[in-house]
Amino acid sequence: MRLRLWICILVAGFLLYHAIEQFYLGTAGLAGWFSLFWFAFCLLVIGGNLSLLLTNRKRVLRNPTEWRTKEESTVSERGRARL
Repeated sequence: MRLRLWICILVAGFLLYHAIEQFYLGTAGLAGWFSLFWFAFCLLVIGGNLSLLLTNRKRVLRNPTEWRTKEESTVSERGRARL
């Protein structure tokens, strides 16, 4: 998963590097709005991937449809009462 996050960050950075010379942020109209939203979306992609990369939570698969963190799974297993 970490490799996928790094690849996404690098691809977004590469696209931003090549698109920066085509931006028309100072102009009014459709080209200016498109450039502004594209730049904001690219920064959101980079920021989201960096936030996932910097959080160091290990996930445990308990149920195929439900992911829990390791801390949540140990707490819920300790809290069960056996009858």
